[in-house]
Amino acid sequence: MPKNGVSIFACLACFKLPSMAASSSALSFTPSPKPAAAAPVAKPPRKGIEFLLPEAVVTEIKTRALQRGITATVLLLEVLRDAGYPVTNADFTDLRKLPRR
Repeated sequence: MPKNGVSIFACLACFKLPSMAASSSALSFTPSPKPAAAAPVAKPPRKGIEFLLPEAVVTEIKTRALQRGITATVLLLEVLRDAGYPVTNADFTDLRKLPRR
């Protein structure tokens, strides 16, 4: 408490602020529009295929994918693309990271 015994809050109460309710220049709050939701990412069509490979080849695929920090699917897509198969950049989309429906 100050020396004169009057608190800062009591001093602030002495000041009168003009009423903004009747004023035409009163501030109005207009909420900003919400950003449009991002369009859902279309999942590229996929089709499963199953085949048997020698154990040493499967182990090598998994090991190389792990070393590079990618999935075995991405590794195989790279190999197929490099061999001339029609693999596009969209094919490399990791479906596990897309939002679920």
